[in-house]
Amino acid sequence: MSIISITDLDFYYGKKHILSNINIEIFRGENVVVIGPNGAGKSTLVKIIAGVLEGYEGVVEIKDGARISYLPQRSVSIGDIFPATSEEVVLSGLVSKKGVFIFFDKKDRQKAKKAMQIAGVEHLEKRNIQDLSGGERQKVFIARSLVSEPDILLFDEPSTGIDAKSRADFYAFLKRLNKEHKITIIHVTHDLSVVSEDVDKVVCINKEICSCSSAEHFLHSDKLKEVYGKKNKFHIH
Repeated sequence: MSIISITDLDFYYGKKHILSNINIEIFRGENVVVIGPNGAGKSTLVKIIAGVLEGYEGVVEIKDGARISYLPQRSVSIGDIFPATSEEVVLSGLVSKKGVFIFFDKKDRQKAKKAMQIAGVEHLEKRNIQDLSGGERQKVFIARSLVSEPDILLFDEPSTGIDAKSRADFYAFLKRLNKEHKITIIHVTHDLSVVSEDVDKVVCINKEICSCSSAEHFLHSDKLKEVYGKKNKFHIH
């Protein structure tokens, strides 16, 4: 059953055509990678799905009232100017639901604790976000995304600013989150090593859809060379 349906999507920044004739179906519980060269419109697509960008042409349908949580680019670096404990950062993920007067009750704190346990950062609860490593911060911001109990998680370049080991741990965590908690995951990346047969679907765009298929089909097709150039070498995992 599809959870996101995109039909005939076009988007312009002023007179610049960013996305053209995008048609995608994302199914409930899928782990989806969105790839493409710089300037391909990957981040724009995810922002439209998240509801951050409007003014597009076409239809973007989020089905069955599915809840979306969005982790934008550079979330890790936000910690440099965000003097708060990890728990406070996670609780801030509930602000939009709390209205004008923000008071976090016991139930909210239980939700935050559960989200931090899922993300594996409950031991960082009272630590200041500024004192954490890039990988630790990323997990705290993931817990912030989880606290609202979303059906869909959107990530835009989630591995930016974290080291290689933390990056590998992060993608292993995303896989567990998808399989164990049945959360639909869509993440934009320029890291082609993420495209493995563990991923359910690869959406390759370059202003328009170049390919939308299973990872296995994509990895054994010529689409990588068509989009990124024949001089690049790619390794199948």
